[in-house]
Amino acid sequence: MRLRRAGSTSLDKPRGFDFHLTASLYNFHWYYDGARLYLCHPSGVVEVREERGALRVTAYGELSACEAAEYASWSLGLDEDLNDFHESLVDDPILRYVPEKLTGLRVRSLSPWLASVVAVCQQRASFLQGWRMLYRLFDLYGRRVKLEGDGETLMPPSPSDILARPGGLREARVGFRDRALLGLARAFAEGLPCDDPGGFEENLVSIKGVGRYTARLARVLGLRSYEEPPIDDWTVKLVSEAFGVEPRAKEVETFLKERYGPYAGLAVLMYTVVLDAEVIGRALERVRKGLVYPLELERPTPLTLWRYREFGREKNLRRRRIRDGKRRS
Repeated sequence: MRLRRAGSTSLDKPRGFDFHLTASLYNFHWYYDGARLYLCHPSGVVEVREERGALRVTAYGELSACEAAEYASWSLGLDEDLNDFHESLVDDPILRYVPEKLTGLRVRSLSPWLASVVAVCQQRASFLQGWRMLYRLFDLYGRRVKLEGDGETLMPPSPSDILARPGGLREARVGFRDRALLGLARAFAEGLPCDDPGGFEENLVSIKGVGRYTARLARVLGLRSYEEPPIDDWTVKLVSEAFGVEPRAKEVETFLKERYGPYAGLAVLMYTVVLDAEVIGRALERVRKGLVYPLELERPTPLTLWRYREFGREKNLRRRRIRDGKRRS
């Protein structure tokens, strides 16, 4: 598929906003190459790059330049003011370096559908396990598109793509999560409401295989709704040791809301960033040593995942792209 260039415009870059950090966070190489960020939209693709102190936005497909700029502004959180959140982190044992090292970072929003898919892949999985599953899903179901000029990206799977070929979930090796992904695909194909964060969460947990953690992570990534923290065993153990909280989900949730207020969900996501999404044993050791900022590790992390082009593939594994019923290896 080839998309024509439909126009371009510029957006003012907010003071302190860090384009590279924001584009890097939890991203694949299909969407960020170190200079160009591609945001996929139902009507096309939005390219964003930094240019002379501004953000240059280019629309491809059926999007106008104005629509592309509006979408990029929302996705990158350009209007989001996190000063209150950062000011609350001065003495935080886990997030104290965020105002210094990551102050310009914003969560790059996904569509509610893709945010939900990401969240399901993180169920009872480490960072590496979950994102390898997601990589395989995109690699198998995605549609490669060439952009007028020299750009190329991958349109992520839609609900209809999953429903048309549910057998691909087995090849993507998502395990027990296949039921939740099929349920999500049906719900979004039928028009699951996404306007109200609370209602969105409740609609998600009504789907078999989707729990509270998954729904809340989808709120953070898909709606920029940070009030409700996504809590899993990793978070419970981390908060329990770092803050001396009773190691139970309810107590941890109460503590997080009291400490971070309307940014509790964002705080939990940032825990994974500053600790490079380490497994819990290594994460706790880093907290004890005060190493609560991203390190240069020789493996994918939330901020370096985009550098790894073969992240979800294993050598000598035959892969099949689920598109037009054709096989490839």
